[in-house]
Formats: sequence, structure tokens, C-alpha cells
Amino acid sequence: MPLPTPRTDEEQNDFIARCMRDPETQAITGDTDDQTRERRLAACFRQWRDKSAGAADHERKGIVAFEIKDADKGHIEAVFATFNVKDKDADWTLPGAFEEGADVLIGAYGHRTWFGEPPVGKGVIKASETDARLVGQFFLDTFEGREHFAVIKNLGAKQQWSYGYDVKETGELTDELEQKGVRRVLKKLFVHEISPVLVGAGIGTRTVAAKAAPRALPLAPDAAYSAAAWDGPAELAAMEPDQLRVSCLAFLGGDPEAKANYHLLYRDRAGNLNAHAIRALQRGLPKSDLPGVIRADVQHHVEQLLVRVEQHEQTQRELERALLTHRRTGAQFGP
Repeated sequence: MPLPTPRTDEEQNDFIARCMRDPETQAITGDTDDQTRERRLAACFRQWRDKSAGAADHERKGIVAFEIKDADKGHIEAVFATFNVKDKDADWTLPGAFEEGADVLIGAYGHRTWFGEPPVGKGVIKASETDARLVGQFFLDTFEGREHFAVIKNLGAKQQWSYGYDVKETGELTDELEQKGVRRVLKKLFVHEISPVLVGAGIGTRTVAAKAAPRALPLAPDAAYSAAAWDGPAELAAMEPDQLRVSCLAFLGGDPEAKANYHLLYRDRAGNLNAHAIRALQRGLPKSDLPGVIRADVQHHVEQLLVRVEQHEQTQRELERALLTHRRTGAQFGP
């Protein structure tokens, strides 16, 4: 039995939902549950005919790479196609297949925008001789946009993407390409949306970097206290970026994996709050060139750290007085 076809008065969302439930569609499988769902979706969209555009097929193709350009504004850059390679769908995409500067939507996770959920962002397509990229922005003024952006940031390089498109023109399938297992040459495409997914079909894509805006870093909770001599450059050199994120007060923007972007170190490599480091921050902060957007938060954190230092010093003074009294009077501690 063939896959179902759209009825005359059937809306796209209704048809896709019906197609996905059809026994013939259910017979389509993949290596994972997500790959199975992607293949079934692709098959159903190939069945859908756009009445006003001459029966164009809506399809899906996966991508992997992205770059967070500005975390505070939800800006990203994603490589969504690599040219002149056979992808997992056995397609071969040619340079020039995508319209430079074309507007595109960022769809809800797993292409759920096709089923009625609102888009979570928008962007434009940028192409080179080797790949095509989405340069976009999530809608951070909506709950869905913030939620999607948070997930994407946390997944990092594990996050994959998929784009929905219509084939406008195919190219020549040469004998050489057929010998490579290529089934179709994509010459001109129209991209409707790009969505985050668990498993995509793209080949040769990669995560470039994750770049973020300056921000004040949260204070480490319940860190131990130290009054040992402080050598800031030596401590900084001994730490990796993951340690610096919980040991510095400020991230000045750029690549989170670059140590040079972390400033105002207040913990040592063992994780202890260092009294000398914190006192030095107190003296140096008024002269620092911190961005204005984070200065107030950093100042507040320094004040909180000073309170901890003073509490520790007060406790130490009380202990020393108690010990002195003990030596003078022979008093004993404890029951």
C-alpha cells in the first residue's frame, strides 16, 4: 500500500498528523526513535502537495553546528548545510542552492511548529562556497524562545538541527555521483524553517564556538576560607575555564573557553576563598575598566565577599582571645 495523499479540503497540519498515524508510515523505521520520527516526517512532507505552488514537497534535513553569538540577546549562528558531500539522505547539495539573505523561521523543537506551535525565533541565510548558515535570534521575550535558547546553550556541541524545505530545482545526477550512492542532486531549495532536533541528517557540520556577552559570575556557595599568601597569576595559570567560572567575579565576553576572558579571581585552585585576593579586589575595583552593565553586580559580590572575610576574621579573633584566656587561667574547653 502507498503512503496516504492529501484530501482536497485537507489542511497541511491535519494531513501530516493523519499521515504520521497511517500504518504504511508507521512501517518506516530508523536506528533510533528520533531518527524514525524524522524519516516518517520527511515521508509525509514528501506526500504533501502545495496547491498554490505547483505541488512542492516539504522535506527535512539535519544539521549539527551552531555558534552562540550573543547570549544576552539570543543570537546564534548555525551551519545547516555542507556543499558537495553526500548526506545521510543520500542527497548532494550544490553551492548556490540557498538564497543569500533569505528570511527563515526558527521552529519549535522537533519541527513542532508544523503542528501548530509558534516559532521560537527568526533569522536569515548566509552562504559561502562550502556551507550555508542560519544567522538568527531567539524570541527571548517569550517563554518558548527563552526555554529553547537555554536548552541549546546547555547542550552545546551535542545539539543537532534540521531544516524544512521545498525542492525548487534538481541538478544532474552523474554516473560518478551515482557510484557514490547519491540519489538526488539539490540545486535550488526554499527553506521554511530550521528547528533543533535530537538527530539530524547533515554531514560535515561542526560547532565553531560559543560566544557570550559580558556578565557578572555567581558567587561560589559555601566555599572554604583561606588566609594564605596570594599569587593571583600563578593561581590563574593553574586553572581551567570550568574552574574559572566558579572562581572569578567577571566574564568579559567572547569565547567561554578562553581563560583570558575571566577576570577578578577570588578563589584559589583548591576552591578556597582567599582573604588577600578579596581585599585586593576591594582596592582595585574602583580603578578597573569593567563594562558598566556588570559593574554594579560585581561590586555587590565584592561586598558580599568582604562580609565573609570579616566574619572569618572576627571568628578568628574570638578564638585567639579564648585561647589566650585559656593559657592565663588554665580554663578548659568542652564539657
